[in-house]
Amino acid sequence: MRAVAINLGGMVSCSLCALDDMVRQGRGRILNVSTFADASPLPGSGAYSVSKGAARILTRAMIADICEQYPAIVINDWVPGRLATSMGTADGLDPVIAAKWGAALALSSDPSLTGSVWERDTEVLPPRSFRRRALDKLTLKQTPQPRRLHDPESERELVAMERLSPARWRRVFFPAIGLLYLSGTEL
Repeated sequence: MRAVAINLGGMVSCSLCALDDMVRQGRGRILNVSTFADASPLPGSGAYSVSKGAARILTRAMIADICEQYPAIVINDWVPGRLATSMGTADGLDPVIAAKWGAALALSSDPSLTGSVWERDTEVLPPRSFRRRALDKLTLKQTPQPRRLHDPESERELVAMERLSPARWRRVFFPAIGLLYLSGTEL
């Protein structure tokens, strides 16, 4: 129950606190840090997997409850992936790079991000049915492509991240693992 209280309860508490200001201002940004642990749980991680799955559902519920009435409140999920930390894996992603991506998403107030899910630096597109894909081919409609935070071939950043110094990334990202939120004039 401790994992559920921390992973889900913490996200609910932080979100409710943040939403008070955001609703008053009519705008804001919530980026919930999540995982795909609910989709493929590891042995012995049942409580963690359930809490993280419930947190992903919380994000979708907040979007359904809030974003139609307040379209300038942008809410979505981000999965940083396995990190090279004491709790992560040795061959995981450098946390500084993950913090840059998380900060870039957290600072973007683009309403098209609402409801999107990002894994590392790439948008995870929702599944498309066979019928939809076939219809798109027949009508010569272009297949949707996931958005990226940076171009891996040129190493060029596609989202402006230079507004944040590395010290600022840590202040935005690390104090509230599980929720990145900004409201007010910074957006």
